[in-house]
Amino acid sequence: MDELQDIFVPSLTPHEAVIDPGTRSLPIADISLWPLGAIPTVFTFPGRLDEERLTRAISLLSSIYPSICGRYERHASVNADSADGGYDFSFNLTQSPIPFAIQRPISSEVEVEVEVNDSYFPFPDNSVVQHSLEPYIPPLNPQFGVANSGAPLFAVRLTYLPGPAGGCVLGTNWGHVLGDGQACLNAHKWLESFYLHGESALQEDVRLRLRNGLEIPSYLPHVLLPPHDPSLGPSLRSKEVEGVDVTEMMDRYTKAGEDTAKISVIFTQYEIDELRAKVLDLEEAGADTHPEGQVGGKTKIKLSDQDLLSGWWVDLHRRAGMRVDEATYTCNYRTFCRDHPAFPANLSSLVANVAQMRHFELPPAPTEQDSTPSSPGYRAIFDIARCIRE
Repeated sequence: MDELQDIFVPSLTPHEAVIDPGTRSLPIADISLWPLGAIPTVFTFPGRLDEERLTRAISLLSSIYPSICGRYERHASVNADSADGGYDFSFNLTQSPIPFAIQRPISSEVEVEVEVNDSYFPFPDNSVVQHSLEPYIPPLNPQFGVANSGAPLFAVRLTYLPGPAGGCVLGTNWGHVLGDGQACLNAHKWLESFYLHGESALQEDVRLRLRNGLEIPSYLPHVLLPPHDPSLGPSLRSKEVEGVDVTEMMDRYTKAGEDTAKISVIFTQYEIDELRAKVLDLEEAGADTHPEGQVGGKTKIKLSDQDLLSGWWVDLHRRAGMRVDEATYTCNYRTFCRDHPAFPANLSSLVANVAQMRHFELPPAPTEQDSTPSSPGYRAIFDIARCIRE
């Protein structure tokens, strides 16, 4: 067993660089309303963190991320024509304390626990393979995703590891309604900066902050989309314009997690370069037989490392006998075409769910007749990667 000390870190008044003074609530745009799930994050350290500095850093974080100490709420819409069923969703900026727990091993039981519980040893190697992150993640109230529940949306836990090596693990739990993975990552970068530099982190030169990946977070203006024209409904797939019951999908998702084991597949940059070279050899060979630099009648396009790895992963599953007909990509639009005039000025710093999922069908798996001894699998990888990129 561990000794768990619960602390509630006082939040600070929101910084005027983030929201206007006196702001009491922040609206949640329709496209950002994602109250399902949370984003758990862990960091391991060879030594011990300064608890006082960490507590202060969490408090400072609340000044530029006021939603993490607020509450998720729903109220009747002031707009009678609201397309979301007559409700507006928002963060009530309650400036509530942030849950922070410190977990210490009980010395008299350390030896027994270490023998039977390998969860004391996070990340035994750089493959990051272990049964669960649960010992290091602070739980959120099960109702945190329910509007008006009054539950905290963000929590922190510091766990000290037993044994002579010492060390510690910092775990956080970020309710998904607060923002996507990039917004969560940005918040953690600020937490680190506040831990290292205190309040002076906000006074750093703007160019230095950007070089360190830090932007002052923003909540407004959000990306707003007009309601769809009801007359377009019949011409579109209904699941794209109508609400659907996700119970069955979530049940399958949960069951998949229970019935499968996590593994880590690591590529070196050399291996990725080799994969790219073999795939591009096929592309160049195809271009030689088609006019105007085309492959199979298609203009050549630039494939990213992620496209190639996705093609490799799908091809691997197919070779193992699994049927894979479709794929889903999560696209982080914060980094797309930032210099384009249409790019929203604050999209990269927006504390919201900006990333969107894109679903597409994959080309059929090749038959044995389609394979050649000289390039087993590489043609399939190329076709899948190209399909994803297009």
